Amino acid sequence: MITAHERYPDLRDYRPRGLSAHPACVVVTSRPHDLAAGALKSAHPGTIVAITPTKARDEVRAARAAGLQVIVVGEAPAVTGKDLWRALDERGLRRVYMTGGPRLFHSLLADRVVDRLYLTTACRLLGGEEDRETLVRGSVLPLPVEARLRRLALDAVGPPQQLFASYELTRIDR
Repeated sequence: MITAHERYPDLRDYRPRGLSAHPACVVVTSRPHDLAAGALKSAHPGTIVAITPTKARDEVRAARAAGLQVIVVGEAPAVTGKDLWRALDERGLRRVYMTGGPRLFHSLLADRVVDRLYLTTACRLLGGEEDRETLVRGSVLPLPVEARLRRLALDAVGPPQQLFASYELTRIDR
């Protein structure tokens, strides 16, 4: 959401530079029909574009019928970094901030289309979910563990540089 709040000067200054108040939301997915029925359409007031591989053609029709823009790219079972970048470039989208999972990130790195990394860490430990890779492996934790950052240090000698973080762990009681 675009805001004029003083804590977010980069967002406050977004509009005067001639940019859209609500940038396009581009979602890379092999299941575009999930987006058509999902909360993303109601949560994002701007254009939503789904980019999907050719294998999802049947699902593309339903997503388009629900009002989504859908771009079908490539012949691979998943969208590659090169296919994604080409599709975005053809639509004039040249500055892109992406979030995604490890497979998408691998494809972007392998195709050398990433030039900057913003790494966000949520300071909460979850674990035990069979279908997700997490820091904690094992049975489901009964309650999440909150991690409060205490120290952050950069060892700039390298390569590679190293970032060291120290956290105090507390259990969240619900």
